[in-house]
Amino acid sequence: MYFAIDDTYGSSQLAPSRFVTAERRTHVAVAFSAEQVDEIRHQMRSLIAYVNRDLEVKVGEFHFTDIFNRIGPWKDCANSGANIAVFEAFVNIYNINRWPVFVQTVDSRTFADHGIENFSGKLEGFDLSKKSDQSLFLLLIKIRSEFPPAPKKIRVLIDEGPKRKTGTKLGSSIFRDYSDRLEASFASSLEEPLLQIADFVAYSVNRLTNLTYKENRTEFDTEILELLGSIKWNSRDLLPQVGSRKDLAADADEAHARYRSSIGLVRRKKS
Repeated sequence: MYFAIDDTYGSSQLAPSRFVTAERRTHVAVAFSAEQVDEIRHQMRSLIAYVNRDLEVKVGEFHFTDIFNRIGPWKDCANSGANIAVFEAFVNIYNINRWPVFVQTVDSRTFADHGIENFSGKLEGFDLSKKSDQSLFLLLIKIRSEFPPAPKKIRVLIDEGPKRKTGTKLGSSIFRDYSDRLEASFASSLEEPLLQIADFVAYSVNRLTNLTYKENRTEFDTEILELLGSIKWNSRDLLPQVGSRKDLAADADEAHARYRSSIGLVRRKKS
C-alpha cells in the first residue's frame, strides 16, 4: 500500500460562513495498491510528455495553482484551452480509478469544537502548535487507525516543503509498532509521480471550497467549479452536495450544519 500526501490552505477572499474559515490548513492522502503504482507512474509521465508535445506547454510537473491561475508556462493557454484539458484529464483519471482519499483539516476552532483546550508540543519534527503540522500529524494518525500493522509494507510519500526536503523521514513515533513494515518520508513531486495525484486532489478539495464561498465568480470559475464538482470522491471525509447556483455558500453552510448535528457537534456562531 502506498499513500501520497499533499497540503493546501484556506483563502481570505471568502463569503461569510459559519463554518469555513480562512485560516484553515488541510492535508490529503491518496491511497494506492502496490500493484497499481508502476502503471500510475507511467501514466503521469506519459501525460507530462503529451502536454509538452501536443499541447506545447513546457512543464516537468503539474502545479494546479499555476494551471488554474494561468501563470508560468500556462500564461498563454487561455485561448488554447490547455489548462482545462489538463483538469479534464485528471478528473477522468480519478473517476476511473476512484482511489481512496483521506482528508484532515484544522482551523482555529477545530480543537475547541471537540472540547480540547490545548493541542501543542513537539514530537519527531512536528510543532503541534502550528496548524500545518497539526493537520499532517492528525492525517497520519487517521491512516494508522484505518490501516493497522499488517504483513504488507506501507509506503507514505509526503510532498516536500521548505523545512522538510526529499528523503527526510518521519513517523517512527506515530507508527512505532509497524517496525520495518512502514516507511514514511518526504519526496519531490518532480521525481515521484504519485504526488501529482495528491496535488490534484488537495487542490480540487480546496478550490471547490473556495469557489463555493467566493462571492463573485467568473465564467471560468464556474466552469472549473462544475468540472471539479463532477469528481466521484471515494472518501468518508468529503460530503458531496447539490446546491443552487443562486447561493452556494448558504447551501454549503446548511450541509455543514446537518453534518455537525449528525455527529453531535454544537453549531458554531459566526466569528
